Amino acid sequence: MEVVVTKYEREVNHYGGLEYIFKVHKVPGGRVINSFYVLHSYDPEEMLESEERVRKEIHEYLIKNDYKAVTKY
Repeated sequence: MEVVVTKYEREVNHYGGLEYIFKVHKVPGGRVINSFYVLHSYDPEEMLESEERVRKEIHEYLIKNDYKAVTKY
């Protein structure tokens, strides 16, 4: 099955902190079948490490479920 992986940013507080959300959508239709979260941190290095870890999780998830990502992020 073909899927699209999109990345969203969400503000988590009024100080400008961000949280990243990656969503896996079915194609066609666009229904979300899974979401992955990068938790907010004020340490940019920690955020980068978390994002890399989540990207690996997404890659493993796609392989495990035999999904083909036609578009990523």
